[in-house]
Amino acid sequence: MAKSELAAPRRINTIEGGKRDLAMYPIATGSLKKLAEFDALGLRLQRVLDIKPTEIQIDNGTSEEILEAKAIDAYRLYGGPIIVEDTSFSFDAWGGRPGPYTKAFLTDRADRKNFVDQLPSDDRGATMRVGLAIFDGENVQTRIGSTRGTVVPPRSSADFGFDDIFISEEEHRAAKKEKRPEKTYAEMTSDEKNQSSPRAKAVRELLENPFEVGGEVFQIPEPLLAQLSLRRPEELPTSESALRYAFGLESLMNVEPNPDFKIDVEKYLRPLHKRVYGATEENPDGIVWEFTPNPDSASQGIVVVPFIDLREEPDPHRPGELKSLRLDVDIDGNPIFGQFGPRRLEMALAARAREFKEMHSNEMHDSIRKLASGEIPHVPRSNTRSPVLEEMIEMVKSHTDERGTDIYNPSKQAITTRELGYKRQSHDEKLSRKTAATFGTMLLGPDGVPTNLFALGGMPPITGSMDEIVTAAMSYMKSWIPHNGVFAGNFDRQLQLFEQSRDKIKSFGLPKDIEEICIKQVGISVGSDNPEVIADQIRRFKESGGHAARIYTTNPDVRIVETAKTIREAGGEDFLICVGPVTDGKQARELKEKANVQMFLIGHGGGENCTSLSAGGAANSIEILYDLYTDPFFNDTHIGVEGGTGETIGALLPMLDVISLNRRGVGGIEPSQGIYLRKTSNGRLRYVQPYHGSASAVTQIIEATMDPEIAKRRLGPDGKVRNVEGKPNYTDLEAKIDSSVDQYAKARTGAGLALADQRSRSIYEIRKQVREKGHNHVEVTPSSSEIAGAHRPAA
Repeated sequence: MAKSELAAPRRINTIEGGKRDLAMYPIATGSLKKLAEFDALGLRLQRVLDIKPTEIQIDNGTSEEILEAKAIDAYRLYGGPIIVEDTSFSFDAWGGRPGPYTKAFLTDRADRKNFVDQLPSDDRGATMRVGLAIFDGENVQTRIGSTRGTVVPPRSSADFGFDDIFISEEEHRAAKKEKRPEKTYAEMTSDEKNQSSPRAKAVRELLENPFEVGGEVFQIPEPLLAQLSLRRPEELPTSESALRYAFGLESLMNVEPNPDFKIDVEKYLRPLHKRVYGATEENPDGIVWEFTPNPDSASQGIVVVPFIDLREEPDPHRPGELKSLRLDVDIDGNPIFGQFGPRRLEMALAARAREFKEMHSNEMHDSIRKLASGEIPHVPRSNTRSPVLEEMIEMVKSHTDERGTDIYNPSKQAITTRELGYKRQSHDEKLSRKTAATFGTMLLGPDGVPTNLFALGGMPPITGSMDEIVTAAMSYMKSWIPHNGVFAGNFDRQLQLFEQSRDKIKSFGLPKDIEEICIKQVGISVGSDNPEVIADQIRRFKESGGHAARIYTTNPDVRIVETAKTIREAGGEDFLICVGPVTDGKQARELKEKANVQMFLIGHGGGENCTSLSAGGAANSIEILYDLYTDPFFNDTHIGVEGGTGETIGALLPMLDVISLNRRGVGGIEPSQGIYLRKTSNGRLRYVQPYHGSASAVTQIIEATMDPEIAKRRLGPDGKVRNVEGKPNYTDLEAKIDSSVDQYAKARTGAGLALADQRSRSIYEIRKQVREKGHNHVEVTPSSSEIAGAHRPAA
């Protein structure tokens, strides 16, 4: 097998047990007669008509070299492994020529006659070869059939180019033994020809020794060498803790940390393991597939629902062909994967080392300790009203409550964050945006734990990846282990994932007080259907060192309050309870009064990925946020938003304690261990991860597959999902994102810019300014927003 440097894309991994059934191999041919011969030989292939690999001319090239070049070109055109065939005819009298270039000499019957007539009558020996080849993205695999014989002037009519002039040695011996005239291949029946033809020999060789392809995982395009050369590795930390953290990924568990940040690819790559859920005797393929390189981990792999994600339909532009409606599929109907290569991994490790240096310097640790001890005083939100915001959402005063607080109700209009901005202000002092973007986004949580303004959020709730959980926690960012999707009805897997994440954080050798703060960033999500079961789960979670739980639901009814009370009783007063998305201020007040809920998340603000407003509900996150922010009753809680915050967060900084990164927090090697799905749309090749709404049909089908009890709630007796919200979606791997910490740094940079623009170094400093001078809000018109969009960085 020849090694090639020409491949694009390049295969670097496989799905475990992914050798393809021979009957599913595609072949680049337009010849039905060839297919008929393959069929007669017991090899049924899938014909691909529009792949016409170049007959590459190589000076003095052998048949094998030209066959391999043809296979690589076919792979490039097809976008994956595809069989090619090449026939050569070598004449002894011509020193083995024309070989692979035979077609140029012997295409017409008249040419063949003239050619044979010119050969010496005593030197008409020839060799016919048929080569089958496939390029798997890394190597060319070949199977060759070769037959010796002699040539004669054309006899009978040729089904194939040279059949009417070639008599094999096998036929010569048989005719002599049977005392009959010799036959050319053109004069034989199909069965007779298949006894000795080079095509038959190549096929028999393939049947005995199939190509080892199937379940390909391709290398995601590597960074340019010029980009790699911009690094300054001498400035990266190389302490034992820093290297443990940088290399502390599930996908690198067999790779030894080293100060050069080099990857032993052989140790890094492990075949993807396929888990099948919902398999029955009638449907052995199951309903849900999960792919992971580490089957021993509780981390969620890449989850697909084949009849939705991998569905195909006839291609109107290619008769007889199918096209994928959503994700790219191979000839077996499996998803096509991409995986990080060694250079991308080096970039990711460098980014992780940089993040460790920023988040775990002695200076940062000292600042966090001062925040936790009160030496850096906590500054509560000011409850200062914003005339601009009130005018935008047309709030009206309804009454004054028993405490003398003016109560305002929204009247007509719901706005998104894009419509709310701030005015930049000059300052007489030096302001470091970088400083504001690191420690400036830290706050003291209502549970006494220092935490970052940013958190992982979204739909499904946050992340089932240990790498992502640990990476967020090490940057002091809250995250929540899902209870939906493949975790539905499986609290043991949630708990296992927390314990694996906890133990990983402990392995980095942090100071014990900082280690405890990082572990406390990790929480679990729960529903609201069975408070007694949830209470038992919370007790088990707390025994394992868990500190926080989030009730993840949009239900507006009393079950949310009952569940929160149950969690408080089971977890105790020091246990952090988060609810989100909350329905309105009334629900939030009841949750705080009856269960001392300390964190409220407001969702669906603008509908970044949310179609749950199909019943006509408004995306009124700004209204709810403003309602809670202006009420002093919530000053000792954390208020956050998730969903639709986009880039325009600067105006919200004085009002918020938590901003969900949403799908912007999903990127790089950490989610699903650097494995992505391939999706081609409008001629553009994309690498994506599933981002299905938590109440979408896809997620509900996954949950119904995982647990029969959940199936009763999710599915009707007709087998169809009910109460569907959201739609199946995918989030792209951004070209410049190698690690999730790149996303974190990008978000913090945006916050740092906004703080510096408003003459502040931290969230607490901007709160002081608002208390003294009021909000700096301004309404942003649609045309102004459109113009500003041209200056935002491209993905």
